[in-house]
Order: sequence, then C-alpha cells, then structure tokens
Amino acid sequence: MPPLSTLTETTNSRGLTICGTAVAATAFLYLLNAFVQSGYINALELVAGAFWIGGCFLMSRWLNALGILVVSFTSSLVWGFWVDSQPVSDFLNFHNQAARVAEGGSLWSSLGSKSPPTVVYYAAFHALLGSDYAPNYFAGAIAWTAGALLIYRAILPFVTSGQARMVCACTATYPSFVVFSVVPSSEGVVFLLVGASALLASKAARRSDGRRWAYAGLAGFAIGVLYLTRMNNAVLLLPCTMALLWCLPRPPDGGSAKTTWRESWKLRTGPPGVLLATFAAVIGLFGSLSTLETGEFRVGPSRFGELLLLFGTNTETNGGYNLDDAALAGYLSDDPVTKAAAPAKALDMAFDRVATDPWRFVTFAATTKVQRLWARERSLNHWSLGGRERAENVNYYVRGSAILAADGAYRMVLLLFVVGLVAELRRPTAYVALGGIALLYSLPHIFIEVQPRYHLPMVPFLIVGAVMTFHRLLPIARKFGDRIYGPST
Repeated sequence: MPPLSTLTETTNSRGLTICGTAVAATAFLYLLNAFVQSGYINALELVAGAFWIGGCFLMSRWLNALGILVVSFTSSLVWGFWVDSQPVSDFLNFHNQAARVAEGGSLWSSLGSKSPPTVVYYAAFHALLGSDYAPNYFAGAIAWTAGALLIYRAILPFVTSGQARMVCACTATYPSFVVFSVVPSSEGVVFLLVGASALLASKAARRSDGRRWAYAGLAGFAIGVLYLTRMNNAVLLLPCTMALLWCLPRPPDGGSAKTTWRESWKLRTGPPGVLLATFAAVIGLFGSLSTLETGEFRVGPSRFGELLLLFGTNTETNGGYNLDDAALAGYLSDDPVTKAAAPAKALDMAFDRVATDPWRFVTFAATTKVQRLWARERSLNHWSLGGRERAENVNYYVRGSAILAADGAYRMVLLLFVVGLVAELRRPTAYVALGGIALLYSLPHIFIEVQPRYHLPMVPFLIVGAVMTFHRLLPIARKFGDRIYGPST
C-alpha cells in the first residue's frame, strides 16, 4: 500500500510516521493477543486457509471482478436454498418485522427496531418477492456481493488491479460471509454500508475540487445510516475525518502546499465539517421521527445500551448475553416502575462490577473477552442453518467442510494481518489505518457484550491487509522456491 507521505501534500511527514508506527505497534500487540487468546491456528485450518487464499489468488488471475461476484452471489443462493435456512432469535425478529412492514405495515414501526435500516432493507425484498424465507436469501446475497464490489472499487486507486481483484475475491468468497448471507441480519447491511462509506471516503480523500465536499457529505450520510444499523459503527467517523484532514493530493503541476495554503486549508477543514454535519443531520432526523412516533427524542435505535454494558461486565458469563442480568436489573419485571428504572440500575451495577476490582476487570477484558470476541466463526454456520437443532438436517460432511473452510479462512486472514503489521513497525504505510480501524471497533467491547459474530465488521479491513501481506510474501516465496528447484522459466 502507498506510504503515508504520498497521501498528503505536507512535505514534513515525520510526525505522521511516528503516529503510524504507534498505531501499528498498538494494533500488533492487540491482534497478536487476540490470535493467541482465541487459539492460534491448527494444522487442518492452516491447510484449509492456504487452499482458500490460494484459490482466491487464482480466481483473481482468471476472472474479472464481475465474474468473481457472480460466483459469490450464486454460492450464497445455492447454500440458502440447499440448507433451507430459517432465521431464529434476533434474526427471526428482523424477518417478522420486515414482513409486517412489507405486508402494509407502517415504516414508522421500524423505528422501534434494534436496527431500523436492516428492517427497511429486508422489507423492500419482502415487498417484491413475498414474505417467506427466500427473499432473505436474495437480500443477503445482494448485500454481501454489492459490499464486496464497493470495497473493490474503494481500494482500486491505491493498489494494483491484481491486488484489488484478489481483495474482491477474498471478500466475496469468504466462507463465513457466503453461509451467513442467507440470515436476515444487520451484519449484511453493515457490510454493504461499510463498502459504500469506504468508497465515498476514498473518493473524497483523492479529490482536490468541489466534489471533495460532495463525497464527504455522502460519506457522512452513509456512516449515519451505519450508526442506525449498529451504533458502534460510529467509530468510522474518526478514520474518515483524519483521512480528509491529512490526505490531499499533491498539485498536478508539482507545486508545493505553501503556494496554495488557503485552498489547501479550506479543502482540509471544510469537508470533515461537512462529513460530521451530515452525520449529525441523519441522527437528528432519526431523533425527530422518533419524537413524532413515540414522543421521545432518541440519538440511537437501541434502548438496551445499559443492559449490554451489564452483560459485558459479567465475568461469570464471559461478558455474554444472559437472562439473569436482565432479570436482576428489572428488565423482565411486570411492574412498569421497576422496568422503567432498569436502565439506571443496570448502569449502576455495571459500574460497581468494574470499580470494585479494576485490575481484575482489566485482566478479564484483555483475556476472556478478547478470546470470546475473536473466537472461531463456526457459530455463523449454525445460525445460517437455523440453530444447532437443525444441523442434523444437513449432510454431516458438507456441514463439517463448511465449518473447516470458514475457520481456516478466518485464522489465515488474522494470521496474515498480524504478520503484515510487523513490517509497518519500521516503515508505516496506509496499512496502519486498517489496524487502527480494527482497534476502534474493538474498544467498545472492552465494556459491552461480546460474541464471535461481533468481529465481522472488522473482517473486510483485515482481508484487505491480509491480501497486501500475501503479495508482500509472494516474492520471498518465489526466491525460496528458486533456491530449491532452480529459477523458474
């Protein structure tokens, strides 16, 4: 990826290099800990991961982006119809809410959902294709496939076409994405919007004319909708804002930043302001609509932030979902007064758990919660079937192969990304931004609930880094092969 100094017209990049090295070191230590806590990579996973990433490399050589996306879209649909995927738990709630909206219900009802954009997105497909489970397969396949296309377009200006196609192949055929795409979940909509945000932000960062402002505004809008899909996606505001502040193409005539200081300053500070203003406008609009519907102004869709914090501080349940905490705080009470006081009680209980023994909580957050957040992705396979109880309906060997492929690809991506961060410690490039985004996504989970699927929003960024590392290692592998077998012809 390009050096940090080439992404800005500022000639003195020493400070930028120091910041990049610091981010690379922090991301390396965190993700190395995640790799260790979640169980390294075993021999079978290593083989499966090598076959997957090698297959993606060959696919990027033989197919263009459109061909890769057709393979991905078809694979998702085949999996959904073959296993007869049926949503359960929160995913069933999304399905039912989308079906009700499509069958003539008011869009206003989606405002009470955990993820209003998810309900609206799937409701559009239910309105077109009916309200059984099949529309979920098409909606998911389109979201994950389109997201891969947008990520491909976002990175294309910064890497070679072959590297960009390999990123497209890896994101489009990532096994967990393929099997999980049939589930009506917020993760699919997040993946689609992350791709849109990345494309718009990259376009804004590369422009030095009026379109920079327009792309910044559209990026702010996309991140605002992302926030309403799942609130922790607001962390993308920081890297996008920093990219607009730092990244400004050098003048085409070779002039320096000093000769165009006013224009440079305007282009650096104006678009980030537009980005943040547009994001705030989306949140304000949502709050206003909520006021009209419920009489309550809200800055986020979730009403259970305090409960998620309570879950995340429970050492006995490894920071995961549990009904005991919900009952203890009063969320399950039939008494309206007790239920209304539940958020405040949950917040007090969570604070007490942390404050009583801070060192114990820090240790818990750095070990058990990291292990749970970065655990293997086989649970996504179970969700795609409709829960563990329906697993027996699918051929044992096919199911096992899908789980092995998913775990192998995931561990290989994480391993390559960590290895790539080592090179960044000496000479940081734009690669460090990927590690910084993974860190930002991880920070809320120090305190709030964790489970393996919550690391999915980070995976696209890890895949980009893993592909860059793969291409860095290719010349080394070729030299090693030439020493053993002689120069290739």
